[in-house]
Amino acid sequence: MLREFEHVAQSKGLRYGIDLAPGSPDSVFTDPQRLRQILKNLLANAFKFTERGEVHVQVDGVATGWSRRRRSPRKASSVIAISVTDSGIGITGEQQKRIFEAFAQGDGTTARTYGGTGSACPSAESS
Repeated sequence: MLREFEHVAQSKGLRYGIDLAPGSPDSVFTDPQRLRQILKNLLANAFKFTERGEVHVQVDGVATGWSRRRRSPRKASSVIAISVTDSGIGITGEQQKRIFEAFAQGDGTTARTYGGTGSACPSAESS
């Protein structure tokens, strides 16, 4: 991700970095395509809405704030947090609540033809 967005940072004159906290694992067991997609979306938005300053990614181990009730964390020996911060225009508290709601496609054929992520569906369950 560092190399992928470095040219964007340079063209906008922004500082850009990724920090791995001490003790961060060398590797993680996850869906690499989904993680890459999520990080690319977060970074693309950070750079899109940041005119001055910086975009920063932090990877750190997490001891609290997550639940073993979910299937995936229950199997994990440890959990990491990845945060993307920037000095851009920001997002309101109300918008923050909405952006992490689950999404589902109403009609997969339409999405395949026209693209897009689907419509908000609060009853969709994410894993």
